[in-house]
Amino acid sequence: MLFRSAGAGREKWDAAKRFYSFIVGVLLLTLSIISIKHTWDSDWEAFTAIVFFWALSMFLFGVLVILLQLGDRFEGAIVRFASFLDLCIGRGFFYLFTGT
Repeated sequence: MLFRSAGAGREKWDAAKRFYSFIVGVLLLTLSIISIKHTWDSDWEAFTAIVFFWALSMFLFGVLVILLQLGDRFEGAIVRFASFLDLCIGRGFFYLFTGT
């Protein structure tokens, strides 16, 4: 059997994945805001600017992860512009890229 049937166990698994992905998105937002505030308060050097733009990109990735987990309305709009997020492997690589 290539695909599993959509039963109650599958729905619970999908709900758990959505919940934990949402939590990770919130953590990304929180940590990026802390990092942005820290770099904003310090002296601006080349390294500080790199950390600032890295934190800004992590903020945007966190927003994207949260919007993907909120439901079909946001997911459809995002997938229209980034179609690789519609595939399981594309979203998996996105999460791996965001996590590293």
